[in-house]
Amino acid sequence: GDVVAFDVEGALGEAGIKVRAANAYRSVAAETLAPEVIKALQTGDVDAVTLMSPRTAKTWSRLVGALSPPVQLSGVTHLCLSDRVVEALGQPEKTFKVLVASHPNLEEMIALVKRLAANSKAE
Repeated sequence: GDVVAFDVEGALGEAGIKVRAANAYRSVAAETLAPEVIKALQTGDVDAVTLMSPRTAKTWSRLVGALSPPVQLSGVTHLCLSDRVVEALGQPEKTFKVLVASHPNLEEMIALVKRLAANSKAE
């Protein structure tokens, strides 16, 4: 993609592996949240948001912060891939619930979702 968090080409080059990079897709940040997402936030029907990158966290914060009237996020758990993602939210963790993957990978994010779902069933 056109936005990368890690220089794979450089790392492989250092390991002596020839790489020719080609962008397969272009990332474009959303300008607004979908109306159904806004409604779900307003009615408290959103339990969790998964944030896989600092860029996504910044976009989420910007879009939610622009909503008028403002929405209450105290019931929304933010599932973050890493501490860098949490930092990119730009808000103190005390404002809302945050869970961070123990390792920055998809398997650990899935584990977070499962843990959250299991806890909500127990309540």
